Amino acid sequence: MCYNAQISLNTFIYGCISAIIVYYLGVVPPKTILILMSITFIQFIEFLTWTYYDNVTINRYLSILAFLTIVIQLILLNYLLPDKKASKILLLSLFIFAILFIIFQLRFVDFQMRIGKNKHLSWYWLDLPLIWIIIGLAFYLIPAYLSKYKSTFIFTVTILSVSLYYHWKYKTWGSMWCYFSNIGWLYLLGFSIITLIKPYLYFRQV
Repeated sequence: MCYNAQISLNTFIYGCISAIIVYYLGVVPPKTILILMSITFIQFIEFLTWTYYDNVTINRYLSILAFLTIVIQLILLNYLLPDKKASKILLLSLFIFAILFIIFQLRFVDFQMRIGKNKHLSWYWLDLPLIWIIIGLAFYLIPAYLSKYKSTFIFTVTILSVSLYYHWKYKTWGSMWCYFSNIGWLYLLGFSIITLIKPYLYFRQV
């Protein structure tokens, strides 16, 4: 996440414009665009959180919306795997995990976001016991590992490693998510453009 409303909003707008361009270039699969948009959408939620920071009720509703966005993100990552057998197993495991979480942990979740020690928003609703965090992260890492592209796994490991560092040091899970969103769209834009112009460059060389 970023440290004020304006940066969060700018990140969201940049992500939306990039998503439209990448989609119409037609190189990147729509599912990849959708997954990255789930990260970008968090920036819009945080823009609203910064804007209505002192309103406890709005803060709570936005925290719930952000939590649900993370849940949807996990569903997408595991549903959109090319290996449908693995996808079904992971989705069933995720469903069981969700049921257990609802039964044993949900009532203890503190749905609010507050400014952390590093001036970024702290997601209180993800300040969970270690066992829930480990299992939850597995539903990011496994589909990333099973994807066709090594870059997806590297990108996921990088995001999670940085997120864990900021969580344990400042209790701010997504301190760098706005940067990852921007880098992700920049990569997809560059990849799309290079893929499209590469045949023309090759033709000129011949």
